[in-house]
Amino acid sequence: MIGILLLTQGHIGKAMIEAAEHTLNSKIPKLNALTANGTQSSEEFLQTFQCEMNSLDQGQGVLILADIYGASHTNMVQACLKKDRIEMIAGVNLPM
Repeated sequence: MIGILLLTQGHIGKAMIEAAEHTLNSKIPKLNALTANGTQSSEEFLQTFQCEMNSLDQGQGVLILADIYGASHTNMVQACLKKDRIEMIAGVNLPM
C-alpha cells in the first residue's frame, strides 16, 4: 500500500483527513498530515518529515499531497523526493 502524507500550513491537512474519514465512515490506513507551522527549524522539520516517511512507507513508497508549491516546507521536501518512490503533488484540496 502506498502511504499518503498531506503537507500543509496549519491544521488544514488534519481537517482534510477528518472530512475524508467522515465521508467514507472509516479510518484511512497509511494517511497522515504534517503541519508546517514556521516555528520549527529546517532541521527539526526535516527530521519530523523523515519520521513520517518511515512510518508511512511499507515498501511501496509515499505520495505527498502538498498545499502550496514553492512554499518553504515544499521546497525543503523536494530534496527528499525519489522518482517512483517518494513523489509530491501540490495544490491539495478536499475533492482530490
